[in-house]
Amino acid sequence: MTAPAAQTRSLSETAVREGFESRKHDTGFLVVGVDASTWLYECQAALNVRGRTHSRAGQNPELRTLFQRLSILSRIPVSLVFVFDGPARPTSKCNKHVYSTPHWLTSYFREFIEAFGFYVHDAPGEAEAELASLNASNIIDFVLTSDNDVFVFGATHVIRSPQDKKKRDCVDIYVMGSVGVKSAFTHAGFFLIAVLVGGDYDLVGLHGCGPSTACALASTPLARSLLHAATSLSDQELDRFLVDWREHLRHELSEDPNGVLKRRHQSLASAIPNSFPNPKVLRLYAKPAVTSLMCGLAPSAQWTKPGNLDLARIITLVEHRFGWGNDIFNKLLQYIWDGLCLRDMVKSCFPPGPAQTYLGPPAIRYITRTALKIESATAPPSYLVEVWLTAAMTVVAAALEDLHMSASHGSCIISTCVWVPSPIITLAAADRVDDFHESYRKSRIEPSAPYVPVCPYHDLAITAATSSLTDSAEIVVDTPSPIQCILENSAASSSTLPSSAANVSQSPPAIEDLMTLDLTVEHDPAISAVARNHYFIDLTVDDEVPTQSSGSHRSLGKGKEKDASTEIIDLTI
Repeated sequence: MTAPAAQTRSLSETAVREGFESRKHDTGFLVVGVDASTWLYECQAALNVRGRTHSRAGQNPELRTLFQRLSILSRIPVSLVFVFDGPARPTSKCNKHVYSTPHWLTSYFREFIEAFGFYVHDAPGEAEAELASLNASNIIDFVLTSDNDVFVFGATHVIRSPQDKKKRDCVDIYVMGSVGVKSAFTHAGFFLIAVLVGGDYDLVGLHGCGPSTACALASTPLARSLLHAATSLSDQELDRFLVDWREHLRHELSEDPNGVLKRRHQSLASAIPNSFPNPKVLRLYAKPAVTSLMCGLAPSAQWTKPGNLDLARIITLVEHRFGWGNDIFNKLLQYIWDGLCLRDMVKSCFPPGPAQTYLGPPAIRYITRTALKIESATAPPSYLVEVWLTAAMTVVAAALEDLHMSASHGSCIISTCVWVPSPIITLAAADRVDDFHESYRKSRIEPSAPYVPVCPYHDLAITAATSSLTDSAEIVVDTPSPIQCILENSAASSSTLPSSAANVSQSPPAIEDLMTLDLTVEHDPAISAVARNHYFIDLTVDDEVPTQSSGSHRSLGKGKEKDASTEIIDLTI
C-alpha cells in the first residue's frame, strides 16, 4: 500500500552521498533512529521457530544475533540512536495486556549498543511514536523500522528493506513530504487508514471497510480534519465534532461526490455505528506519549557526533556473553575491523577528528584494489585498504590480559583489508589514493549515472514542517451538507504527555504476525518462512567463519586481497 511512496536505494550509497558528501551535521553522519524494542522481540521470535532450540543455537543466540546486526550497521557511516519503549505505553495492544516488565535482553543489548559507539534513548511511551516525533521534528534524519505504526504516528523519512535476499544493501526509503498533499500517503492519510481498517489499538476498525476503500478515503479532507480534531480539540469538543464527521463519512461512502471511491458504498455507509470512531483510539494515535520538544531534547545534540567504538569493552562483553575464547581473533576479523576502520576514516575527515583512532589514515599500509562494491549504477567505487592492526591489537591484548586470557594466538595478526567507499578514503588519505593510481596505473572508476538525492538537500530540514502544514485542518460545519475543510497555514500543535500513564511493556507477539527481520544464521538456516512477511529487513549473517590457519591471518602483503574464506565478512544490509 505504501509502494507509490517508496524509492529503492542502496543504504550504503545513501549514507555516503547524503551524509558524508553533503557534510551532514558537519560530521558526515546521517542520524538514524531504530526501534530497539522491536529488534528484541523479533530476535526472540526467530529463535522460537518450531524445531529450533538454544541447545542447537549456541550460547546466548538472541543476544549474539543482536550483536551481529550491530556489526553490520557499524559498516555504514550513520549515527544510530536506539529508542526503547517507556513506562507510558498503552496498557493494551492488539487486545492483549501489555506487561510492565522490561524484556530480559534489554540490559545486555544496551551494553552492546553503547560499546559500539551508538546511542540509547528511552521513550516516555512507545518507541515508534517517539521515533516518528523525533523524525518529524528533524532531530533524526531517518527511522529504520519494520513497524507500520511509525507512519501512523507521523514519521516523514522511513527506511525499510525489500524482500530480495541477494541485495541486502537495497532498501526502500519513504519520504512522506514528497508524495503530495492530496495523496493518501501522508500523516493524516495513514492515521485515517489505521482508524478505518484497524491497528494495534483497535483490531476491527470500521467493520466492512477494506484497505482499498480506506486508502481512497485517506486522500480526502476527512483524513486531515479528523487528525486535526483528535490532536487539538478537548474531549467534549471532539465528541461534538465526531457527530458531524460521521455524517460526512456516510455521505462520502454513499454518494462518492468526489469520485475517489469509483463506486458507491451505501451498505457500508448505513452500517457505521454512532460509536465510531472511538475517541480513545483517536487520542492514542494522534497524541501518543512522546518527549516534549518545546525546550529542546538535550541528548540529541550528541547524536550527530558518532561515538567511539570501545574495543576493550567489546572484548569483555563478547567473552562474558558468548565465550569465544581463542576464536575471538577470527570474530574480530568477521565483525569488528571493517566497521571500526570505516568510522575512523570518516571521523578523521571532520574537525576535531577522532579522540582516539585505531584504523584511521595513519594505520594505512597499502591500497591494493579498486572496484564497484555497492550495487547501484550511481554508486561511487570503493578501495580495498590494508591497514595495520598494531594499535588495535595492543588494546585487544590488554583486554584479554584483564580477563586472564592469552593473546598469543593473535600475535601473528598484523593487518587486515577493508573496503572503503572512494569519497571517504579520497578525503581521508588523498595522497595514498593518488599513489595507488600512479603505482598501478589504474584509471579512476566513475559511476555510470548521476546520483539523485532521496530528497533535495535543502528540503530535508523543512520536510517535517511542510508535512505538518499540509496535515493541519479545521472543519467548519454549518449544515449537514458535504464536509468543508479549510487548510490552516500553521503547524499542528505539539503533542504533550498524558496526565497519567501506567507502567507497561510489550508482550511477545505471535510469530505469524511479525513484520520481522530475516535473522537466518549459518548454523541452522532452516528458519521457516512464517517468520517473515512482505516487509522485513534482511540482516542475514553467518554465525561461523571457516577456521583459518594462523598463516591466513598474517600480513596480506602488498597487492593481496582477503582470501575467499574471508569474503563472508563483507556483510551489508
